[in-house]
Amino acid sequence: MDKKSLINRRNVLKASGVAVVGGIGLTALTGGASAQVDGYIANGDYVETENGVVKSVIVTTGGTIEWDGFDNAPDTATLTLEGRAGQNKSEKSYTKLTEKTLNGLFSSKGERDFTLDSVDLVDAFGEGTFDSNTDGGEKNTPVDLRISVTVGSSDVTATGSDDMTVTTKNIESSAGIGGESNTNARSYDVAYYSHTEDVALYIDYGQDEVKFYVDASSWWGYPDATGWNHDQANINLGIDKDINGYGDFQLGYHVSDEAQYKPPNESGWGSKQSPPEGYSVEADEETGMFTLTVPRSELGTKYKFVVQGSAGGEYSSFEISTTEDKGWNADGGYDRGSKYYLEEDISVSTS
Repeated sequence: MDKKSLINRRNVLKASGVAVVGGIGLTALTGGASAQVDGYIANGDYVETENGVVKSVIVTTGGTIEWDGFDNAPDTATLTLEGRAGQNKSEKSYTKLTEKTLNGLFSSKGERDFTLDSVDLVDAFGEGTFDSNTDGGEKNTPVDLRISVTVGSSDVTATGSDDMTVTTKNIESSAGIGGESNTNARSYDVAYYSHTEDVALYIDYGQDEVKFYVDASSWWGYPDATGWNHDQANINLGIDKDINGYGDFQLGYHVSDEAQYKPPNESGWGSKQSPPEGYSVEADEETGMFTLTVPRSELGTKYKFVVQGSAGGEYSSFEISTTEDKGWNADGGYDRGSKYYLEEDISVSTS
């Protein structure tokens, strides 16, 4: 599995006793008590689009918190991610991007993994922040990120910061190629959400390929959410390309088998196989971010689709479909019926 496009800054530095992973490291020392966070930032930092417009830049932050030396168990730790962007960012105040409280720190010493909710920097800083408005031009937008952790009480708090740059390339009109982006910095044409709004699907129509970006980071239970069975975790995209009431193929990712493709057969779905030429799947099992690529030639002006994910056992599944709790399962059970698929009109989404 290739994670370069998702975690491309995961370098480790040691300086002044502070561990810096992916650019962020935090250490707090107050009396005999201490707290430390080693974190990574999964971020895209380069995007090409046909019109220079970037509609989404997703940042996912995670890592490990360690605490030691408390007289009593601290009970909780609160992590806060803040940011600011733009050429004059040093003159701007930080904006809170996301916050998470970890409960159950029941000992005076220990460690806990964490993943903060993914954040869309375009939502945080406004549309146009990362756009390149000149045909053929390139824009570099610097971003400062700051994370703080408070363990137990305000007496043990640490703050660390790092920066990144989002580079946007506005492809010249004469180039005639579709927009491309990595999994986290993207230009997309249309977005859909699961019924519980914890999974987002972004569709980007290029000239030669269509990319389905699935941001399941809020749903993804890795590593130890209650009921999460990691070896059974999977997400799948189903396509009814001619809207005839039946799915034509599945493309997805299963942790135990990685990328997989299923064609139809006479009784339903055929056996899983490697994706054919032109189809691809990129996945990050730590953050729950996926990119499914389908040749543009496989889709007409209109088609139907569904996205569904599960992890077996008691863990709740998700569906991006017309009806909650319905996806693959048409009236006859698990089959190829596309009754609950959503219909997508490319001419409308790209206008």
